[in-house]
Amino acid sequence: MQPFHFKNAYYLIKNKTMIMKNKYKLICSLLFLFISGMMNAQIKADFIAKVKGPKVEFINQTTSNPQSSTLVYRWDFGDGSSYYYTNSLDNFTHTYSNAIDYTVDLIAMDTSGILSNASSKSIIFIDCIAKFEYTIDNQNVNFYNTSKTNFLISNYNYSWSFGDGTKMSTNSPSITKNTYSQIKDYIVTLNVADSKKNCSDTFIDTISIKCLVDFDYYILGDSIQFNNISKSVGNFTNAHYSWDFDNGDTSNLENPIYKYPISDSNYYVTFSVSNNPGCNGQVQHRVIVGNPLQDISVTYYKQDSGINFPVNDARLFLIQYDYATYTYSLIDSMDISNDSVYIFKDINPGYYLLKMALLPTDTDYSEYVPTYYGYRAFTWMNSYMIYHNNVITSKTSINLQKIQSAGGNKLIEGYVYNGESRQKNHLKT
Repeated sequence: MQPFHFKNAYYLIKNKTMIMKNKYKLICSLLFLFISGMMNAQIKADFIAKVKGPKVEFINQTTSNPQSSTLVYRWDFGDGSSYYYTNSLDNFTHTYSNAIDYTVDLIAMDTSGILSNASSKSIIFIDCIAKFEYTIDNQNVNFYNTSKTNFLISNYNYSWSFGDGTKMSTNSPSITKNTYSQIKDYIVTLNVADSKKNCSDTFIDTISIKCLVDFDYYILGDSIQFNNISKSVGNFTNAHYSWDFDNGDTSNLENPIYKYPISDSNYYVTFSVSNNPGCNGQVQHRVIVGNPLQDISVTYYKQDSGINFPVNDARLFLIQYDYATYTYSLIDSMDISNDSVYIFKDINPGYYLLKMALLPTDTDYSEYVPTYYGYRAFTWMNSYMIYHNNVITSKTSINLQKIQSAGGNKLIEGYVYNGESRQKNHLKT
């Protein structure tokens, strides 16, 4: 048996103590690195929501640093449904049953238990937002109704005002087409409202018509005179013209005179303008060969607070517009009494204005404003143009407007003499 030495025992205990201290330092270092990594790791929850009727598409945009592919996501859709757990970043949809506002929450967590911030966003179902887009093809404009409406309400009314006096009301958000007759800017309005008027919104935009390709015609003996009445913000210096008379014959003249070999027939004449930067296009009209001239029928009343009253004594004016010279000509007038309809007989095709004014012999002479065909058109520059053809009778109406102390037919200017141009600012009474 070897003798026991205190010196050897001392060094043995000292070495074991140093080993224990080194192990403790190692464990503390590893724990420090682990805690530091947890504190430095960052997870940011984020998402985008796209409302598509009752369905909402959710696009997960959560990020983590360092990047992790083992995140778990918890979705709370705010409608009382169960939490939705997933470990996928793929887009998905959730369907809601009611069109109210919801708050959606997203939280992400990795396998070590690190939680992200809570990303909260509101999902708003708009009752109705009026909106439209459009495409312009010369004077023809296609309107695309892009209004947004509540998916639970199907009965919406869409009211259009196209800025040229044309209005339309429909329950269908379909494509709408309008054809304009002048080179100018038009203010177009779309109103959308539900049947109970709980929701109503209006969208307004300006449509600029810069090109108008069109033609008119009239009977010239046994032939037909075709006239180019196209307009543009530019000019037609280098324009090429093409006519297709719908029977195999054509012409490249700007204003041809053509005789159809067969009368009493219908033809669809096509007129084209090309090689003219900024204004090229095509238009087609039906031409009736051999038909008698048609009439212009005018219904007229005195209107007071929305109620119509018969006219006692008045004068009715028929004014023709010449697109070639931009002038108006008074071609007919008639004194009318105690009636509500007058017919101008056998009128050549073309563009016309109508005006009516009370005569001094009428008892209401001083209270009613001379009025043109159009919506409360007190001036000839705001009147509506009538396109009259030889296919059917043109039917129009005029409602004289009652204004306090109107002063009879001297209140506004507007007697149109031969050769007077609408481009002038004033016309003599």
